[in-house]
Amino acid sequence: MKDKMTEYSDSKIIIQRSDSSIIATHFPCSCIKDKENLTILCNRNVFEQNESQPDEILTRDKYSVFYIFKKGGENMTQTKFLRSSPGPNTDDLCVYAKKGTSVKEALERDGRFVGLEDFKLCEAKTESTESKTPIKYTESTERVDNLDQKKFKIGRERKKFDTKSVLDAAQKSGISVKRAMEETGSKVRPSEIYKILCKQFQDLKTWMESRFPGDSYQKALKLKKQDFGKIQQSFSEVHRVRELLRLGGSVCLLKFNAFRVTVQGTGFLLFDNFILTNAHLFKMCTDLPSDKWRERVKITGTFNYENPNCDSNKEEFTAKLCGGCDIGRDYAILEINQTAETGEAELPPGLLSRFGRLPDNGEACLIGHPAGEVKQIDPTCIIPKKETNPAVRDHIFTLHSINQEIRKDPYADIYVAYNSFMYGGSSGSPVFDAHGRVFGLHTGNVLFNSGKPNESSIEYALSLLDIFENFVKELKKRGNKELLERVKEAAKGNPYLKQIIDRLKTEEPMETNLPTRSEAPQ
Repeated sequence: MKDKMTEYSDSKIIIQRSDSSIIATHFPCSCIKDKENLTILCNRNVFEQNESQPDEILTRDKYSVFYIFKKGGENMTQTKFLRSSPGPNTDDLCVYAKKGTSVKEALERDGRFVGLEDFKLCEAKTESTESKTPIKYTESTERVDNLDQKKFKIGRERKKFDTKSVLDAAQKSGISVKRAMEETGSKVRPSEIYKILCKQFQDLKTWMESRFPGDSYQKALKLKKQDFGKIQQSFSEVHRVRELLRLGGSVCLLKFNAFRVTVQGTGFLLFDNFILTNAHLFKMCTDLPSDKWRERVKITGTFNYENPNCDSNKEEFTAKLCGGCDIGRDYAILEINQTAETGEAELPPGLLSRFGRLPDNGEACLIGHPAGEVKQIDPTCIIPKKETNPAVRDHIFTLHSINQEIRKDPYADIYVAYNSFMYGGSSGSPVFDAHGRVFGLHTGNVLFNSGKPNESSIEYALSLLDIFENFVKELKKRGNKELLERVKEAAKGNPYLKQIIDRLKTEEPMETNLPTRSEAPQ
């Protein structure tokens, strides 16, 4: 027998008392009756797992000893709460605990129970009290002091059916029905869900038939698969991902505070200590003269905000509005304040030298801080201008016809459109192509009429080459030769920027010859 026992660890040993109940291997001897017989059995599976250190053995009066039936009670009949089965020769487990200990602490320390969340003890009825007395419950947080020699079943409180509150919570928070059930503590009736779906089906069928006549649905689905395949292929190669992550180091979270209003946005390092972002982030200052913006607007920013649980890598700074701010073309240039302290910090590389043409189609990738959250990447696909109308029709409700808005906008030729999950707070994000060139400044969108403020049908980016050309023209107009030379130095090696600079040397008018936004028809 001794040789056979050595094959089993303590975690597989079952000790049975003379009353057939099972005790833990750490059960104190002071709680065992004199001359009581104990039967030691060997289990094939782990029955007990106790990692706590053994305590000093106390006298019997310092403990409460109670019993837990191996079969679950109310709402626990199908739930596993024992590490493994104690076998057919017993009905209950004998548990001990120091007085003053809670029920939950006692069962957790015991080592034979698992998955005990939100439970309670239901006092087991005897045959004589089966129908005479109501069930008494002991909460898991109660002390064990009054449980000595009593028998219990482990149970749970029955969840109430409240389909409406669960669905309302799911819709309001944008979470799954399963998660809403967990958070509300209620259940849904499948029959009620079925009725709701049946009511919606006819409207859905009518809409689908009007939207996809004939076999157009299969054709549209095929095009979507092709677009997804292109995106996946372009941004699945490791070297492209690494390059995007490196370039994304130049992207920063921005916060603008004025008149007790805080606006969040995104920007990226242009060159030296200058940042490019959208001018519409200063909308709270529309009625304020531009020469007053510097003193009224407080600008702070953060590089490397990528992990919400780690502050060690974040690099925070303050900035001020530079002379380059064009409300019409919706861009602003910020200058990071250089102090004795921050001047020593090394800034990430600027993206000016990576500027490229505005593509007509193909893959794209945004890097930004939507809703002021950690930095995120969103691969997408550019919507060719001739396909803008079908893209709009991909959504059943819209506030505006995007195509009509573009026709009214004299700046339509300097836009590129795409779908993206990037919403409020991501304005000012750089938009890259599949080759790592940055071509756009993520700027605007058109919202659904769906009651969800963070959804939009089509997003837009402004041409960075157009912004650069306008910025250089403004520097020349103001006679800021020092900053102009710094711009030229940072633009060296980029053929697109060189072409713009060379053309503007002769002070020729810009090819687009567009009016300012204030002059553009509304």
